[in-house]
Amino acid sequence: MTADPSGVATVGAFAATRSDGCLIDQTGGILSLVLSGARAPDLLSRLGSTDSIPALGEARTSRLAELPVMSLCTRPAEILLLVERVYVRHLVGWIRETVADF
Repeated sequence: MTADPSGVATVGAFAATRSDGCLIDQTGGILSLVLSGARAPDLLSRLGSTDSIPALGEARTSRLAELPVMSLCTRPAEILLLVERVYVRHLVGWIRETVADF
């Protein structure tokens, strides 16, 4: 994941010469939501399960709000949720309702 177009171009150029992989640009297709704070793990547990909570440096794929979501932890106390763009409203709706119950 990067916001730097030159980084994507570099990986694309490298992948173009390979027969064992490829680059698929998901810009606009996958969106990230940022969860932070002490209760973020509690929220993930309620939306899915404890299996969806990544440790620092870890990525986990699980179902949250009945959707396939990748959870990443790249910084302490911050979790990124990667979800297909078409499902973001659904997931945010579940998050709002779940937070309202806290």
